[in-house]
Amino acid sequence: MDLHRHLRSPALSILVLATCFSASQARHHKEMANNTEFVSVNYVVLDEQPDLGPWSDWSLPSSCSRSCGGGVAFQSRNCRHGSACQGPAKRYFSCNTMHCPPGSKDFRSEQCSKFDTQDFGGNLYEWIPYTKGANDCELNCMPRGKRFNGFTTKMVDGTRCNDETFDVCVEGRCMPVGCDFFLGSSLREDKCRDCGGDNSGCITVTEIISFETDLSDAEPGYNDLLLIPAGATNIFIRELKDANNYLAIRNGNNSFYLNGNFNINYPEDFHFAGTVFHYERQPNSFLLGSAVIRALGPTNESLYIALLYHEDRKGEGIEYEYSFSKEEQSDDSDHYFWVTHNFSECSSPCGGGSQNRTLGCAKKSDNSAVSLRLCNPVKRPATTQRCNEETCDPEWFVSLWSQFRRVYCLQKISNRMTVIEDDVCVKKHGEKPIATHQPCNEER
Repeated sequence: MDLHRHLRSPALSILVLATCFSASQARHHKEMANNTEFVSVNYVVLDEQPDLGPWSDWSLPSSCSRSCGGGVAFQSRNCRHGSACQGPAKRYFSCNTMHCPPGSKDFRSEQCSKFDTQDFGGNLYEWIPYTKGANDCELNCMPRGKRFNGFTTKMVDGTRCNDETFDVCVEGRCMPVGCDFFLGSSLREDKCRDCGGDNSGCITVTEIISFETDLSDAEPGYNDLLLIPAGATNIFIRELKDANNYLAIRNGNNSFYLNGNFNINYPEDFHFAGTVFHYERQPNSFLLGSAVIRALGPTNESLYIALLYHEDRKGEGIEYEYSFSKEEQSDDSDHYFWVTHNFSECSSPCGGGSQNRTLGCAKKSDNSAVSLRLCNPVKRPATTQRCNEETCDPEWFVSLWSQFRRVYCLQKISNRMTVIEDDVCVKKHGEKPIATHQPCNEER
């Protein structure tokens, strides 16, 4: 819903103010306006001192800083004449949170492009954002194809602080935005990027690939390390120490997106597989370096992480992590397949037991065994199953004698011994054994 458009109505403005801005803390509200659900609205303040007046009433909302993609509007108030007030004079809230139309220009790029018509040293340039500055909310613009900054100014409110979060700039400060796209919201994504989720529907895979144990047979050239399935989120891959090797990424059709065909890419952001991959490589010398690859996802195709291998660096390795939904449906472009072995014998003849089996992974082209990391985890077969679920016969349990002994009827149900009514054992085995006493020490 276009919040700014609806706030132009005085009557609706009163409704929004009465329901959304009644306290100093960010709050969630839902109201109905013209039979359309009014989405939750929060606000934030930059001055967090205790609120001491007397203040005037809050003004009507300002115009929205953006027409789409999540802008910022504010309300202001004044300290009444002759008084000393404490607390915020402005409060800020999100507006126009709907997605921009497909093909819309990036908002940061749009701000830099306004300098395209300005003379700079006697020349005109096409200005693009430089995003490696110290302040995320400072707009730094550089000419395309050049390596110097030309314009620096404050970011327009509502500009994303970075590509990794929903946070936006407000008056030159990066302010928290929830995954519901509202300033001050406490809602966050879980590892599967489910807004407000608790990771209960996620599977997270994390491991360290060791050169010494896992890559002992690596050959010079490209070596597949692992498969990241379609739908993967929060992808993180890191070389643990500097080496003369390079991480590479390809898809199931053997098309490389990063460092393919023995051509090494410069560190930058790459758009592929439906998300943005941030590739960083910190060089330690002319050849040695260590790389970090990050992507929020979700990916829209399966990807293979490979290593362009040049040298053995014993005692070092590659760390990785990613998550995917338990209900994720993967594509069928895999070059490797799961190998299942026979289940073991059932652990119990009745009452519910279990069987186990081991898994392998093989290459489709020649059926050779490879690491389990290369098989699609979304398609991983089960390694355990239930067996012999039929109920066991009841039986008497009889303890050893002391002055008395314990006797009760037991039956194995769902792989657990359960005490049941004595009548069941009586029907199956006859009279209940004596439990109270027996003759003892009768010698004279």
